[in-house]
Amino acid sequence: MPGVNLVQHLPKDWRDALLVGRLDAGVGPVPVMVVNGRVRELSHSVPTVTELLNAWSGTVPSGQDLGALDELPITAAFAGEPALRLLAPCDLQCVKACGVTFAVSAVERVIEERARGDSAQAQAIRDALGQKVGADIRSFSFASFDDYFAGTEAGAGISGQEYVKLPLETRKAVRETMRLSFPDNGSRRPFVVDMEILVGSGVK
Repeated sequence: MPGVNLVQHLPKDWRDALLVGRLDAGVGPVPVMVVNGRVRELSHSVPTVTELLNAWSGTVPSGQDLGALDELPITAAFAGEPALRLLAPCDLQCVKACGVTFAVSAVERVIEERARGDSAQAQAIRDALGQKVGADIRSFSFASFDDYFAGTEAGAGISGQEYVKLPLETRKAVRETMRLSFPDNGSRRPFVVDMEILVGSGVK
C-alpha cells in the first residue's frame, strides 16, 4: 500500500521547521517531532504530546531517529495495518469545536463515519435512530481520584479505549498527569466533577 505523501501538505520550508505529531508503529501511539527534515520518536523522553507541549522549553527532547520524513512509509490511520500509521496529533488535550452543538455534532460524526460519504445512507441512519439527542451538564461525586479514574483504566468510553492501548509506563505517566490536574493533586476526598453528557429520548 503506498504511503501518504505528507510533504505536499506541508509548508515549503518544512525542513527548517519543528513539527509535532503522533505515529503508531504497532506498539501504540508515540509522540514524534520532525527536526531538520527527520522524524524523531520521543516516547522515552515524553510519553504523550500533551506532556511534550506542557513542558516545552524550546529544546527538542532526545529520541530515536526514524529517518527522513519524505522517505518513511507512513500511511493513514484507517489504511489497513501498515508499518507506520499517521495519527491525529492530539492525545490527552481537551479539544472542543466552537459554534456548534457538541452533542448533536458528535452524533453526526458517527453517522458520517458509518455512511462513508453516502448522503442517502446517512439520512437513513438518522431516520432509523428515531430519537432526539441533546446535551446536559451534570455533577458527579467521586470518593477519590482512584474512584474517578477506575472507568478509564477499565477501558470505558473513547478516552478509556485509547488509554488501555498505551504501553504500561505511558499509562502510568498519563494517570499521574491527570491526578496532578485535580484539586489538591487528587488528594481531596470526596470531590465533584461537572460533565457534559448525551441525553437521548424517543423510540427506535
